[in-house]
This record gives sequence, C-alpha cells and structure tokens, in this order.
Amino acid sequence: MSSPPTLPDAPRRRFLAAQAALAAAALPFRGAVAAQTAAGTGADGSRLALLIGNRDYPGGQDLPPMHTNVRDLQAALQGIGFDVTPQLDQDRAGATQAVEAFKLRVEAMPADGVALFYFCGHGMQVDAENFLLPSRVFPRERSLKDSLDLYVALWRHVVERIPRRPSGLTITVVDACRTSPKPLSADDGLNQVRAPEGELIVFSTGAGRPALAPIDDKRRTFFTDALVRQIERQASHPEELSFRELFRLVSADVQQTMRSHPVEDIRELVQIPFIADNSGKPVRVSAKAPPPTPAVAETPTKEDALAEEEAFNKLRDTLWPSDVLKLAREFATRYPKSRFTSAATVARLGAEDAYKVLYPSSATAGQTQQRIGLERRDFQARPELGEAYNEDLRRAARGDKDAAARLGARLKSSDRSGPSALRYEDWMKFAAELGNGIASFELSRYYLEVGAAAQAARWEARARQLGFNPPPELRKTR
Repeated sequence: MSSPPTLPDAPRRRFLAAQAALAAAALPFRGAVAAQTAAGTGADGSRLALLIGNRDYPGGQDLPPMHTNVRDLQAALQGIGFDVTPQLDQDRAGATQAVEAFKLRVEAMPADGVALFYFCGHGMQVDAENFLLPSRVFPRERSLKDSLDLYVALWRHVVERIPRRPSGLTITVVDACRTSPKPLSADDGLNQVRAPEGELIVFSTGAGRPALAPIDDKRRTFFTDALVRQIERQASHPEELSFRELFRLVSADVQQTMRSHPVEDIRELVQIPFIADNSGKPVRVSAKAPPPTPAVAETPTKEDALAEEEAFNKLRDTLWPSDVLKLAREFATRYPKSRFTSAATVARLGAEDAYKVLYPSSATAGQTQQRIGLERRDFQARPELGEAYNEDLRRAARGDKDAAARLGARLKSSDRSGPSALRYEDWMKFAAELGNGIASFELSRYYLEVGAAAQAARWEARARQLGFNPPPELRKTR
C-alpha cells in the first residue's frame, strides 16, 4: 500500500470537499432508496442494527453526506430483516447511551442473531487507540487522557460493550477517514485491529488513508454507497451469500468505482476497505432463502439444480488458490445467474490475491517481494487439527489475511529450528503480504527473539506500511 499523499496546509475537510465536488460533477451517486416491502421486516428481533451518523463538526470539519448515509442504509437493512435504530449528530454521552441501550437489546436476541453497529463521521487514533469523534467536537490532536474523556473509544465503548452471538454474528462498520485533521504523519489514522471471535470489523478505507466525503448532503460516501447497493441487491435477488462475503464484494465495488472514476484525484485516492474477520459459521445476508434455480435452461430440472449445487460444493471445498481460481471461473461461465454467483465471485477475487502473494510478479511497483515457502501440501486438509483449522485453511486459500495469521499462530513452536517454526514464519509472511499489519509486527517480534535483526526490521517496516502502529507498551528499541 502506498503512503498517503502530502496534503496542503488547508484543513483536510476542505481538501476532501474539493475532491468530492469534482466527483459529484462527474459521476453522481444514486439517490435515497425506498423502504423495502414487508418481506423480512425483522419482527422476530433476530437482526438488530444501531446506526450513528455525525455530520455536525465545527471549524469547517462538517461532513454533509452522513445523514443520507444513515437514512439510506437504514432502508436497505430493513429490506433484509433488520430492526434499525438510527442516531444522528450524537455527542459522547448520547453515543455511549445509545450503545448501552443497544447492548441490552442484543443480550435479549436469539443466540444465532445478527447485531450490526455502524458509524460514519470523523475518526482518529491517539497512541494506537481508535476513536470515533462525537458531534460538535473540533477534531484535533489531543493526549490519550484527554481523548478518553472527550471521544468515543471504538474498542472500549463499542466493540467490548456489544455482546457476541454464540452461533450468530456481531458486525462493526466504521465509515470514516483513517487520518487525523492534523498534518499527516506516520502515527496518524485509525489503527489496524484484530476482531474478537465471532465478530467482523470493517473500515471504509485502509489505515492512514482518507475516505472521501462529497459536499452534497444528498449523496452517499463511496463506501456506504457500495454497501447500500449490495444489500439492496440481496434484498431483491436473494443469494447464498454470507455477510463475510458481502463486505468483500463491497470492498471490490469501492475499489473498482474509484479506480475507474473520470476524476484523476479520485483515482489517486482510491479507498481499499479494511476487513478484520474472525466470524464463525456463515450467516446469509438475505432474510429469505433464494430459490434453487440454475440458469442453464429455460425450464431447469431437479437434476440441473443438483448439478449446480454439486459444482459449487466442489468449489467451496477446494483449498489450493490456483484450483479455486479455475473452478470459480468455470462456475461463473456455466452458472452466470446462480444463487451462488456472488459467492463464487468472492472466492475468485480472494484466490487471485492469495495466488499473487504466493507467486509474486518480479516487478511490483519497483519492489521485489520474496517468495513465500508455502506449497500445495501446506493447503491440504488436516482432520486431526480440527474443524476450525481446516476452515481457516479454506479461507486462507481465498486471501483471508486473518485466517492465515490464525494458522500461523497454531503452528508457532518453541522449537525455533523445527519444521513447525518454519511453517509459522511462512503463514505469518503470507498473512502480512495479504495486508495483516498485526501479523507482520508479531513476526518482527519473533525475529527479534531469535536474533534475526534484519528480518525483524523488514517485517516491522511492513507492519507500519500497512498502517499498524503498536501500542506504546509494545514498542521496543533496537
């Protein structure tokens, strides 16, 4: 990931407004969406969402699209069965009270329910801790102590407060810049995080990167626009698509939209959403089960449906990235309108990322990436290590940086020269090259312990390049 561009001395908000104004003139976003019909109204309380949108900030730091983000996302979520609570322009007390009320509702929901928290507004980092800025607070550099007293701490006030669902899913979504309003530096921006077990955490852009906000209050931000459109699609044309896969589609959508934008400045500031995934059993996005009708004939038969499902199951169970790529492409060609089409697309996109890491190009932005020592045999299922290990293996084959890090952690050995230690290093390198800054930092600490100073420096630099800034207590000097 390239380093953030150097911005002029003018406030960041003004810079983003100017760029977004160009975007608005060149490529309009869709307007507000209509509320969906009665199907999937979430009356059973199994799907709950709290949406907070702050646009009212002083000092020229206001964010006009945030209320539209919330209204449109509320309508889209209601279309897939969510009971939604919207909150606009909340100060610190209002935001934390809203989270506490949401916490009580989540505690009472079914064990397999889905809880979603969404915030759009300003976000920043102080001493490696992530904060969401309350409304009407001037966003500026403060000490950690002052920030704890004035801001909403993402981890303490949100993630740790919302209960996990034993067989469901807890989702946290933050659509905010991951830089701070002060002049950009290496320690700015919302930090990388590791999701707790059973949770999915999504940021609209990478650490240290801006998230563009149009100055038109009737338009949505790039990330929320993609999220709303993908949810609307699942409401109107249900598929066998999990929330985990949904956000990977959103990420691809955001990147494609911005990279193909007619305004050069938008293309240069393309957002790459960050996903921290530690979710368990897949939970389907649509509240309605999709019909099992493959588009291979005008009058599909039962045999057609069985063949479609068998083809997807083969793709789902494949563990080597190049094989996943081949099967995903074949599936898309044979079943272009399948209920598994989007899931197959996500598998293809992720396997492409994994393959590029395993077999890097000799010329990538002028840099040379070392070959990682993982082979086909490392992606073979190992029943003796349990279901969780093999599920992470499947995810890692599809480019999941967090699954790869979990595989590495399982193989870490006190035998610093044994085969398990080598596999630990390779899986952590794989995770780091896929974008896991925490895994890269942990790998650098490992190399410090075994006396490999050059390797330690290399992987610490990679961690910082990815936007991970270790908390002060973990920072060691050499």
